[in-house]
Amino acid sequence: VAAARAPAAADPDRSEDDVEPRPGDFEGNLALGLDLLRDAESGVCGTFLDTLSTQLHNRPDRKRAAMEKGALSAVVALMKRNAADEKIQAQAARAIRHVCFQNQLAIAAAHAAGAIGTLGAALDLHVTPEVRGDVVWAL
Repeated sequence: VAAARAPAAADPDRSEDDVEPRPGDFEGNLALGLDLLRDAESGVCGTFLDTLSTQLHNRPDRKRAAMEKGALSAVVALMKRNAADEKIQAQAARAIRHVCFQNQLAIAAAHAAGAIGTLGAALDLHVTPEVRGDVVWAL
């Protein structure tokens, strides 16, 4: 296990991309999580979205890292792929809100990623208080 977490420079046959993120490595775990988010089933995605929201709360440094790694585009794409899934819609809206809260660059990135239209579609499709509440807060 220790060899898998060694810096890439310690093994000339390994690239920086081959290094496993450490448990406390937010950016490394974020990148891995976003890669999984693009292909994983909704249950796994929901868990990641909840963790992402928790990790971003009141953390401008982490919000910036999430935005730079493409979190908004990944979350919007997930919402589009799972439009009928109320739980994913609520969790994704919450994640968008946490990335964008008090972050003007993230708000602009959310617009560019199509978040406004996707959040509006979630409002049109779902009537549950959880989805509507999270979407309205995100908007």
